[in-house]
Amino acid sequence: MTCEICGRPACHRHHIFNGANRKWSEKYGMVTHLCLDCHEKVHSYKVNIRTGETYNRELKQRYQRIFEAEHGSAEFRRIFGRSWL
Repeated sequence: MTCEICGRPACHRHHIFNGANRKWSEKYGMVTHLCLDCHEKVHSYKVNIRTGETYNRELKQRYQRIFEAEHGSAEFRRIFGRSWL
């Protein structure tokens, strides 16, 4: 598998929507694979927090669009509680 962000080999499984929404990420296939560096960036462990927030927001927006194409925006907001678009 390759990292969805940079294309390098991926070794981490990342839930796009975490916390209380982790189960919904799992149910709707909103899980991706990331390399260690990109996974750390998404969670802002070792980089500028703005960079991590940017990666995180971009992934959330990408997966929200995919979900909405199949289920609609009202259903997305009902399940996930807000919009990232």
